[in-house]
Amino acid sequence: MKQIAIIIPKSTGGVEHVTKRLQDGLEREGFSIKRIILHGENIISATWNDLKNIPMIRKFDVAIYVGSIPQPSHLFVRDNTKVVLFVHGFVMDEIINYIKSPATSLRAKIVTAYPALL
Repeated sequence: MKQIAIIIPKSTGGVEHVTKRLQDGLEREGFSIKRIILHGENIISATWNDLKNIPMIRKFDVAIYVGSIPQPSHLFVRDNTKVVLFVHGFVMDEIINYIKSPATSLRAKIVTAYPALL
C-alpha cells in the first residue's frame, strides 16, 4: 500500500477543506495518508517546522505539498520519495469568496460564476 504525506502550511479555511476532501478520496482508494501541518507564527517558524520533518517525509512513497509556495523540504526528500507533487489553488473556494464579497460588482459576479459552473 502506498504511503502518502500531505504537507500543508496551515489547517484553516480553504486549505483545510480541500485537503480533508483529498485525504478522504485517497483513503477510499486504499492509500495510507498522513497530514503534516506546518504550524508557525511566521514564514521562518513554519520553514523551521518543515525542515525538522524531512526525515519523516522521506519515509513516504509520495509527498503532496499544498500551497502557493513550496516548502524547502521538497529539495531534500526527492532521494527516497518517489513522487513529489505540488497542489496550488483552491479555485472553487476563491471563486465563491469573490462572488460573496460585497465589494464585487454584479457584472463581475456573473462573469466569475461562469467558470464555477463549468
